[in-house]
Amino acid sequence: MKKKLITTAVCMACILSGCKGVDVNTDIDTDIDVKFTEGDAALPTDTTSEVSENDADVDAKATETADADTDQELYIETDEDTLESVIHDGDKEIPVEIATGVYGPYIKKYDVDGDGEDEYVIAECEGTGTGMSIYGLCIVEIDNGSTVLTTYDGQYFTDILYDRIETSYDKASHEVTVTAKNEKGNESFSVKLEREEDLYEVYFGDIIRIRLEDDGIYLSAPTGYIFEEGNAPDYEQAVDVSGPITVDKDSNITVGDLSLGEDDGDKTP
Repeated sequence: MKKKLITTAVCMACILSGCKGVDVNTDIDTDIDVKFTEGDAALPTDTTSEVSENDADVDAKATETADADTDQELYIETDEDTLESVIHDGDKEIPVEIATGVYGPYIKKYDVDGDGEDEYVIAECEGTGTGMSIYGLCIVEIDNGSTVLTTYDGQYFTDILYDRIETSYDKASHEVTVTAKNEKGNESFSVKLEREEDLYEVYFGDIIRIRLEDDGIYLSAPTGYIFEEGNAPDYEQAVDVSGPITVDKDSNITVGDLSLGEDDGDKTP
């Protein structure tokens, strides 16, 4: 995967249109190195400063979570005027520029790459709407006083799904079969569609979830069905495609073997 490395000492807030991408936010007193995946698109035009926490009420300016390992307050605060975001970790303040859609960002702190140092891991909300909920993954490391931000947008994960998932449709039985191509062997899951129209396409990209669990990071996305009589994905009887995300010491990521099952309709990461 090709990446770029950028160093800057100027504080910027870039709010662009679209549903995919990464911006760079720096503090004027801190050198910040930012790595981002090439080809990222812009942030959604409906980006707001409102953020939320996984299991608590939302404050319009900040998401607060308790770090179970250190008992310190860990949350992200976003200025509602400039949309600049700051990680608060106890008495530490770390500026980062991330997507701040209505249902996010979520943050955890743990050693995700096995280097003995904790990283900040963020599921950033890139866009939400009717039938749409897209998240990206940000990994924040502190290296000799500099902040290194690596971001993988929703399109990055969508491309992985299209590369590793095969689908087939039996028009006579109205049955869809989804197959995950895994190193340990392919896994398939079939569902008979109840909608009467013939299927035109199995679609990924409008719902991308990044789950931050205590035991690791997980990608999850449902199959969307585009029928011949319409052009918007239908998620009834969706198949959930999910897999673990591992991170190496250079913040490169790998999505492990994908598993398939019935989607429970939960649109939160």
